[in-house]
Formats: sequence, structure tokens, C-alpha cells
Amino acid sequence: MPNKYCPECGTKLIENDNFCSSCGVAQHSNQSTKEQLGMPKDFSQEKIQEILDKHMTDDDADGYFIYRISEMENIYVQGYQNHQSGEFHLELTGKNILTNPDILDTEKFKKLIALGWKNPRGKENINFNRESSTQDWLDGKMAKFLYDSLRIFDLSADQIDVQYEFGSF
Repeated sequence: MPNKYCPECGTKLIENDNFCSSCGVAQHSNQSTKEQLGMPKDFSQEKIQEILDKHMTDDDADGYFIYRISEMENIYVQGYQNHQSGEFHLELTGKNILTNPDILDTEKFKKLIALGWKNPRGKENINFNRESSTQDWLDGKMAKFLYDSLRIFDLSADQIDVQYEFGSF
């Protein structure tokens, strides 16, 4: 274990535990450009907002974020800010890369389109995508949008394993 105490909140860490039981910060070795930063205790709009805030206010905001709600089903949202336009480019798992494509039936597909996601068509557009403004991040609208989008998949509690990461291009 890298530390005996959590670097984020100072809580004493349980031996062989990968995450702080108090704040959820991952204890890891930094062996790649990706940095696994934590495992939120719950799937919520508030946690998504925290992740977006951290992504935007860290020194490495030039990179991307990934918020995964189910590794088993391969369901995630990811995004980055286009610094030329100021817009956020957001992507949501497309049907063709889901572990179980049947989880995204026609009704759920329609709900995602109705929320504002662009239909993933063609070889290069395997994920749903959408642009969002900096104001949407500041107002919390982006977090609500992402939360509402992920809820459409209607996963059971045993399918949800929330993780997030930040990385550099």
C-alpha cells in the first residue's frame, strides 16, 4: 500500500484496501498517463458535478474525464473541453460497444435522442455525442444531463460499479 493515511482526507487506511473508506480516493501507483482518482460511494448528480468541477479546476484540465457506471456493461460518459470554442464535447456509450447491446432497447435509445444526444452513425461515431457549454457546467445542467442520461440504462444495483478517471491526451 502506497500510504498509511489517505492523502486527501487523512483517514487511516485499511490494509489491502484500494480506496479510502472515508472519501473514496484511490490508493494507486501512477504508472500511466491516466490517473484513477476515486470510486464515489454512490451514483448521483452531485458526484458527477464534483467530477466535472475537479476536471475543470485542476491544473491538468487540458485532458479528459471518464465517468463509468458499469464496467461489466461498459457504460460510461466521457468528455473534454475544446479550448478554441469553449464547448465541452461529451460522449455516451453507443449500442455497438456495450457488453450487452440489448440493454439499450428502442425505447431507451429514443429517450437518449430526446434528451439531446446525437445519434451515433457511421464507423467513426460509435458513441452518442453532444456539445455542451461552460455555462451548463457552471449551472449544474451538464451534471444533471449526464446523470439523467445514465439513468436511462436502468441498471440494477449489482450492475453499478462507479469509477472515474482523468487523463491527458
